[in-house]
Amino acid sequence: MRACIARVALVALAALPFVASAAPVELPAPGTASAALPALAHYTCEAAGQDRQCRFEPRAGALTFEGIPVVAVRIRLADERVVSGTVWFAEGRFDSATRSLTTRLGPPETRPEELRAGMGATFTNAVLVWHRPGQAAWLAEQFSGGIDTSSVTWMSAEALAGWLRARAAETVNGARNLRSGYD
Repeated sequence: MRACIARVALVALAALPFVASAAPVELPAPGTASAALPALAHYTCEAAGQDRQCRFEPRAGALTFEGIPVVAVRIRLADERVVSGTVWFAEGRFDSATRSLTTRLGPPETRPEELRAGMGATFTNAVLVWHRPGQAAWLAEQFSGGIDTSSVTWMSAEALAGWLRARAAETVNGARNLRSGYD
């Protein structure tokens, strides 16, 4: 009987997929030339107006950000230079990600916004911004890409100012519609 249980356990163990350790996502600085990003070869890129957006959805557990499994990555390019990058992860890990960023970057500016869900209910979206003079600005959103995903975006100060203006323009009657997908 023990030999049979041992064989079943070995067969079950052999059937498990091999899981390599997760690699941290590469965060190219704003202004980096696309030619300097060999990882872009694994992304799906498409034109977005005059820009180009490159997306990657790694297999589960393959990439991490601040030790958190990443579900999607987007790099936005203008004139073949990085404008911004975004990583998405499970919303339940938002507090862990923002604690880690706060430890590394200092206290953030809080910019909460009201979101409107599909049936018209509104709720608060935590939006945190870390301004880094002369470096990339960081922005974390609790609900990004859906109710179950959060994101962190890094970008230049100019891109952040444009992002904040665009977000303000999307607000109607004090709330913005929650978008789905990794946009």
